This record gives sequence, structure tokens and C-alpha cells, in this order.
Amino acid sequence: MPTFSAIIPNYNDGARINASLSSLCNQTHPFDEILIIDDGSTDDSIAVIERLIADKPNVRLIRSPQNKGIVATLNQGLALVTGDYVHMASANDTYNVRLLEYCVKALAECPDLALICGNALFRYKETKRERTVFMDLPQTASYVSAQTLRAKVKCSPLTFFGGSIVLRRQAVLDANGLQESLRWHTDWMIYFLFAFRYGLYFVPEPLVNIEVANESYSSQAMVWSRQRDVIYALITLLASEYPDMRECWKSTALLPTYDLRAISILRLPECRWYVTPLLLWRMTVHSLSYRLKYYLPRSLLIKLRKVFRV
Repeated sequence: MPTFSAIIPNYNDGARINASLSSLCNQTHPFDEILIIDDGSTDDSIAVIERLIADKPNVRLIRSPQNKGIVATLNQGLALVTGDYVHMASANDTYNVRLLEYCVKALAECPDLALICGNALFRYKETKRERTVFMDLPQTASYVSAQTLRAKVKCSPLTFFGGSIVLRRQAVLDANGLQESLRWHTDWMIYFLFAFRYGLYFVPEPLVNIEVANESYSSQAMVWSRQRDVIYALITLLASEYPDMRECWKSTALLPTYDLRAISILRLPECRWYVTPLLLWRMTVHSLSYRLKYYLPRSLLIKLRKVFRV
């Protein structure tokens, strides 16, 4: 039977971590260990967490004396946990209590899986609105091969939902862990890296309830000066750290954003290798659809993006 670990980075989330931890502790198939790493919190997180885990022998807390950032914290956790599979959780989100139950069933069917994923329920903090978002895959529990996923992404990009993901820990370590230079896209890259290398097992259920807030870490991707550095790091890392995946990524024209301003990055000598007609087409159509969002319904825009392979 495979073993499972969860890692919860915490930074000043003392008021919110209870719900996240409860959903992980109440799994129908329990985690073998849950590691909370406090990343130099200045609120009452430590007292709150110590109270919450007092009667939970499979949960432990590690304290970092200073704030190192979420990616460094997750890498620390990956080195410390011992499970065959790892779930990188958020203190702000909650999780389907059958998450590991679904994983055990998937692994019974396909014992060598490196990535298990599913759908997500989004909760918008400001408006209190909720909606379920589905991965663009057939909504049936099944293994999807790397070849099928590469072909699919060539036709239209695929969205992963971080909290719905369970990864084979050794595969993450073999890939040199999470790349800090990719910041809010570091998990995005590892998901596609595994999908293109190993394929994935899809569970057609909402496995995570994601709280969407304007001040979230990933919202920094909306600041182009920061996003530009991340895209540059992605393209150069593909060439230097993952040469076996270089041509695969290039052929799928995959980027975390198709903002036309990325042309300034693609013109650089070290990034020109990534330019393809499909990539330029996606960037052009994405720019047009962004302008059309003020005039067309969102549902129609989504259909048009699929038709035009963006």
C-alpha cells in the first residue's frame, strides 16, 4: 500500500488554517503524515496550530525562524516528508475528504502513477460566489497517456488545479524539486512536466475548494514586470534543466500566459528557440479575445478560444 504525506505551508494563516487542516485530517483514507511548516509567521499561528494538532499524532509542526517564501518552504517539506505520494496543500483552501480514497483506487488500477488530479470548486472571497470548474478532459475516471496529453495541449491549453493534485514524491525530487525562479508558476510547470513525461490519472470530482482572493500570492502574476521574469525563467530553464522535454514543450506552444508583451522575451537570443507559428498565433488570438471580453459573453469567448486553439 503506498503511503501519503501532506505539506501545508503557513504564513500568518492562523485564522484560516483550521478548515484546511480539518479537511486533511478527516480523510476517508488517512494521510500517513501531515507536515505543517510555519514560514516565520508574525500572527498567532503557532499557538493556533499547536492547539489544533495536540490530539493528532500524524500531524507535526516545524517552525522557520524567518520567512523564506512558499516555494522554498514546499521544497523543505518535500525533503522532510517520507510518503510515496505527496499533496502540497494551502492553509487557505479545503479538500474533498475522499481525496486519498480516490488516489488509492487510481493506484490500484495504475500502480506507477506520478500525477493524480481532478476538478475544483472555486469560492470567491469578495463576492461569496461559488462555481465548479472542470478540467478539459473526458469526465470519467481514467489514465490519460503522455502522448494523448501532448496532442491535447497542441489543440488547446489545459488547466490544472493545484489543490487537486497528488504527486509521486520521488519524481518531484528527481526533477530537482520546485524551481524558485518560477514563483507562482512553479507548481504549474511540475504538473505539465509530469503530464508530458508520465501521463496522469484523472478523477472527475471536485477535489479542492479554492478560495480566490485579490491579495493571493498567484495574483502577483497580474503584474507584468514580475510575470515577465517568470516567463523568462521558464523558457531558459526548459533549455538548461529539462533538455529531454525541450522539444515537447516547444511543439505544444505552452506558456502560462499568452500576453503579447512576451514578444519582448521571445526576441532575446536565449529564448528565440521557443518561437513557433502556433505560439505566435495563440498570443495574437489571446490578445484579441482579451479585448473582446468587454463585448462578448464569457461562455462564447471560451468556445472561440477552443476553436482557435488558444
